[in-house]
Amino acid sequence: MVLWINLICFSLFFFSIQAQAALHSRSTSIVDLLSSSPNFFRLIRHLQQENFIPYLNRNKGLTLFAPVNEAFRRDTIDPVWPYHILNTTDLNRTVFATEFKAADGRPIALKVTHREESNNPYDLVNDVYIIKPNWRADSGVVQVVDQLLRLPPTSLEILSSESEYSIFYRLSSAWVSEYESTTLFVPTTDVFVNTFTSTQLSYFYSFYATEDVKTLFNQHSVIHERVYADDVVEPKNFTLRNGPIITLQYDKPKKILYFNDTPSYNFDIVTRNGAIHVLPALLNPEVITFTPAKYLIGLGATWFSEKISKEREYIAVDTSSHRGIFAPTNWAFRESSDIDYHIMENFYMPDVNKYYLSRTNAKSHDEHSALIRVATDTAGALYVNFDSHSIDKETIGNVSLFVLEKDIEPPRPLLSQLILLDEISMSIRYLASLGLGEDPNSTWFLVENDAWAELGLLRKALEHNLEMMQNVLLEYIFQGIHYFGSTEDSWTSGNYTTLSGRSIMVESTNENNDILKINGLSYNVKTRDMLVQEGVVHILDRLVVPFAIPQRDMIIAGGRKEFLSLLEKQGLLDMLEQGFSVVVPPLSDSDIKSKDFSFADRHIIDTGKQSFIIHDSLLSVDNGPWVHIEESGFSSCGNVFFVRSPIPTKRDASWRTFAISLLGFLTAAVFTNSGYKSYKIYQQKLWAAEREPLLVPARRSSSIHRSGSPAHSV
Repeated sequence: MVLWINLICFSLFFFSIQAQAALHSRSTSIVDLLSSSPNFFRLIRHLQQENFIPYLNRNKGLTLFAPVNEAFRRDTIDPVWPYHILNTTDLNRTVFATEFKAADGRPIALKVTHREESNNPYDLVNDVYIIKPNWRADSGVVQVVDQLLRLPPTSLEILSSESEYSIFYRLSSAWVSEYESTTLFVPTTDVFVNTFTSTQLSYFYSFYATEDVKTLFNQHSVIHERVYADDVVEPKNFTLRNGPIITLQYDKPKKILYFNDTPSYNFDIVTRNGAIHVLPALLNPEVITFTPAKYLIGLGATWFSEKISKEREYIAVDTSSHRGIFAPTNWAFRESSDIDYHIMENFYMPDVNKYYLSRTNAKSHDEHSALIRVATDTAGALYVNFDSHSIDKETIGNVSLFVLEKDIEPPRPLLSQLILLDEISMSIRYLASLGLGEDPNSTWFLVENDAWAELGLLRKALEHNLEMMQNVLLEYIFQGIHYFGSTEDSWTSGNYTTLSGRSIMVESTNENNDILKINGLSYNVKTRDMLVQEGVVHILDRLVVPFAIPQRDMIIAGGRKEFLSLLEKQGLLDMLEQGFSVVVPPLSDSDIKSKDFSFADRHIIDTGKQSFIIHDSLLSVDNGPWVHIEESGFSSCGNVFFVRSPIPTKRDASWRTFAISLLGFLTAAVFTNSGYKSYKIYQQKLWAAEREPLLVPARRSSSIHRSGSPAHSV
C-alpha cells in the first residue's frame, strides 16, 4: 500500500515538473530548472550557502543528482555537493567519477544501477532512487533523487560488515587503509577455506605470519589506482603492490570481469578509497611457501617453532626428509628442552595399538643416539614414551608433525622416571628401599602390584626380611640392556646373567611374543621397552619367589605370633617347615593358656592322614564345616592359611550339625503351624460369606433369593 502511495506521489511530481518545464521553456541552465519547481527550494538554498550556484552556471555538460525537499527533512547528514555532481551527461557506464576528490586528488565514485539490471521500478545511484531521470537543460542534466547521496563506506567498513569477506578482512585490516586510493581483489571466505588448510589459516592469523600475510595481501591489491570494470573493456595490465602483473578485461555484454582469465560476477563495489572486486579464486597462492616451522605455529606450538628455527634452521624449513617432529604446546614447552630429542629421522606411523623404538637426533649419556618409544592406542592416538600423547598432527611434504600435551625429555633415572606409575608402585618402592634402581646398563623385569598382592603372606615375609626381598628382585634384573624393539619383535632366547651373578635361561615362544619362559616358568609381559636412563624396564604379570619362605616367617609377618607361642607350649614347633599346611586362627594371650594339645595339633594338616579341601576363600578339614580364609602364603616349606575362626573339633561339628538340624526342624514347625492357622482363617471367611444371606433380618429378606429355592422369610 505504501509503495502505491509513493508511486502516485512520484507520478504527480513528474507531471508537475513537466508542466513547469513547459512554462519555463526559456530556462537553459540546471539552476533555472531547479528554480522552476517548488520541490527544490531547499536544495537551492543549500547550493547558495555553499556557493555552488556560480559553479553550476559556469560549467556545462554536468549531471546533478538533485534531492527533493523531503530528502532534507528525512536526513540529518551534511550534504557533500561535489559528490552529487558528475562532469558528464552520458550515463552509459556503471561507475562514475564525481567532482568530490580524495586527499590524493583522485575522484570518489558513485555507482548507477539501471532499471533493466536490477528489476527495480527506478534507477539507483548507490542506494538512492532516481525518481525523475534525465531532466535536461542546455547546460546539463538533472537526475532527481529521493534522498541525499551519502559518501560510500570505506573498503575496511565493507570488508568488516560481510561474513563473505571475513578472512580477507582479518588478514588485511592492517594495510587496507594505508593508501588513499586502492583497488582490492578480494577472495571470499570459501576460497580461503578451500585453498588453505585449517593449520595454514591458523598460521596466517598469528603475529609470526605478518610478512606472508602482507605478501598475500599485496597479491590482491593495486595501489594509487581506482580501477572499475568500464575502464578495462579492452585487456589492460596492472601492477600489483608486490610487483607481479595482472591482466583485467571486462566483457560488458555478459557482465563478466576477468582476472588473468578467472571470471568474476561480483565486482565494482564502490568504496570511499577505491573499489572492491570479489574473486572466486586466489591470485598466485603459491607465492606463500609453507615450512614445518610455520605449520607448528598454526598447530599451537609457537615457542617450540621459534626454538627449532633458531637452533636447527635446516630442519625448520625442510619438507623433503622423512622426519617426525614432536612439539609440545606452548603451555607445556620448556626452554631447557633438548630440541634434538624431539626429532626422529626416517619416521613412520605405527599401526593401531603397536609401538616401536627409534633413534632420535639426541645423544644419550653414553654418546649413543637416544631412543624414543612411539606407540598408538586402540583409537590410533600417538603416544611418546608413555607419558605424553599427541593432541594434534599435520603433514607437510614428507615431514610428520605432532603436537604433544606434555613435553618429552630423554629418559631419566629409573626411580624418578617411573615413580608416578601406579601399576608398579610397589616394585618401585622396594627398589628404592634397597638401592637397586641405579645400576647402569641393566634390564629390569618389574611386576605389577596385583602380582605382589597375590603373594599374600609371602610378600609380608619378604617385606620383613629385606635380604630375602633383595634376593628376589635380583633374580629379575639382568646385566646388559635387552630390548624387544617393537610390537612385532620377539625376545632373543638364550642364557642371561642376573645382577646376583646367576645364569638363567630365557625363551621366547613362537605363538605369542609377549610370553616369556624364565627358567621354564611362563610369564606374560604386560608392557615392554619402558626406557630409563640406566637401561630398559619390562613389566610382568606374575612373580615367582625362587626360594622357600619359612612358615615361621610368614606367621610372624602376618602378625599372629601367638599361634607360634601355642605351638611352642605344646612342643609342636618342629612340625613347621615339614611341608605340612598350617592353619592359623586368631588367638589371644588367654587362649595360649587354655588351648590343649589337640587344638594345636588339628591346625597342622598332614594331607596324608587328613582330607583338606580349599574352595575359593573357604577351607574344610575331614569334611568338617567350612572356615573362612583371610590370607595365605604358599611355600615349599609348607603353606600357611590365616583363618577367621579356629577349625572346630568333630564333637563341635556334631553339635553344630545337631543344632542346625534342630533349628531347621523348629523353623519348619513354626512355618507349618502358621500356614495351618492362615488356612483355617481363610476357610472361616469363606463359610461366613456363604452364611451371610441366612443371617439377614426378615424385613430385607424379600430381595434375597437362594439358588433352587422359592423366596421366603426367616
